[in-house]
Amino acid sequence: MFQEYFRSGERQAVLMQVLHKWLDTPFRHHCSVLGEGVDCIRFVAKVLEQTGVKEQISIPDYPRDWHMHTNDSILVVGLVQRIPCFNVCTLSNEDPINGDILLYESGKAVSHAGIYFDERVYQSLYPAGVIFKMYKDKDWFPKKKFCFRVIEGL
Repeated sequence: MFQEYFRSGERQAVLMQVLHKWLDTPFRHHCSVLGEGVDCIRFVAKVLEQTGVKEQISIPDYPRDWHMHTNDSILVVGLVQRIPCFNVCTLSNEDPINGDILLYESGKAVSHAGIYFDERVYQSLYPAGVIFKMYKDKDWFPKKKFCFRVIEGL
C-alpha cells in the first residue's frame, strides 16, 4: 500500500501555511504566480510543489473554454500522469482528508480542481481568485466527481 503524503501533522501544517499564502491571488488563466494570478490546476500544482510533493509539475497549455466543447477527461488523465496520487472515490465512500485533490464537473467535462483542508476546498475561481468554499457547498458539492489522495512520490 502507498504512504499518504499529507497524513502527518507536520506536513498538514505546511500545507495550511501554503494554502493561506495563496488566498486572494487573482484568477488568471495560464498563470501561476503568487499574488499575481493563477488558474485552478496551476494553483493545485504550485501548492503541491511548495509542500514538497514533487519538485516541478508541468501543466500544458489548454484553451480557456475547452470544457464547454468536449467531455474528454483531460484534467483527470493529466493529473494522474503528473502527480503521485490515486482516486479514493472508487475505493470507498470515505470523506476526503487534508491534502486530497477534488475534481469537479463544469461545463461538459471534469474541469475544475481544488484542495481539501478541514471541511474547506481551496481553489482558484473566476473571477474571485483563490478562495475557499465549504466542502459541502450547495453549488459545488453535487459537481464533485473525483477525490485523489496524494501519495509519496513514485
